[in-house]
Amino acid sequence: MADLFVELLTGQTTADGVTAEVVVVMHDSSLFGDDDVPAWIPGHGPLPAGMVKHWLADPQAAKFFRRMYTRATDGQLVALESKRRHFPEGLSKMLAIRDDTCATPWCNSPVEDADHRKPWAHGGTTSWANATGLCKRCNQRKENRGWSYSGTPDELTVTTPTGHQYTVPTRPPISQLRHDTTDPPIGPIDIAWPAAA
Repeated sequence: MADLFVELLTGQTTADGVTAEVVVVMHDSSLFGDDDVPAWIPGHGPLPAGMVKHWLADPQAAKFFRRMYTRATDGQLVALESKRRHFPEGLSKMLAIRDDTCATPWCNSPVEDADHRKPWAHGGTTSWANATGLCKRCNQRKENRGWSYSGTPDELTVTTPTGHQYTVPTRPPISQLRHDTTDPPIGPIDIAWPAAA
């Protein structure tokens, strides 16, 4: 049944040679060394480093390595800039890898849109410094009167129509993989909704 489905959907008689892209974030100490920090598939979660290295060793698999440069001080992804209104594919991918889930403090949906924190129509640049990964719902909601998003690549501040502000840090993607014995830096968020008129 699966073979018939592939044939009807793609016109191919078999699924051999179908190209698919899987983005895997992996620390260089695991890829090139003996560290056991797991790899990470954005939107899905961790994978054992040994399994990923085994996949990469397969001579029949086509591989493309993209180096992502991070700040030495905290491991945060940095740089990429464009003069276009729409974020280029590479920058959009980098946002999805960095943010993984919608950057809005109370939303856990997957990143679907690369968004300008300062709107492009108001002079916001299409750049890493002005980019946030949001889900479609939050991206549309921020266009409503009274909502604003501001911040830097290191943090996002959301201002609601009631004037409440919520600021959350942007966590480096690899930081989710190391064991941490300290308490999480962010507690529950108290959300106040405007009273009905």
